[in-house]
Amino acid sequence: MKFRAEIITYLKEGIRDTQGMAIRNSLIHSDILVDDMKVGKYFVLVTDAENENTAADKIHSICANYLINPILEDYKVQNINTI
Repeated sequence: MKFRAEIITYLKEGIRDTQGMAIRNSLIHSDILVDDMKVGKYFVLVTDAENENTAADKIHSICANYLINPILEDYKVQNINTI
């Protein structure tokens, strides 16, 4: 079976988000007030697996080992659906 997952990666709490700060400052200078801005990445992954549990294990392994730097970043799997 094929499974599709949506993954969001982001900086861990306490890690300075310089890109987010730069965007926030640009918005403020354009008179658009925002309290906070965080920058992350959005991935869509399609993989084969026998069932949803196997797919979830595979997806989490890919995230932890290839998509993030575990010292600086964390991730969230939004959806795992069959396609």
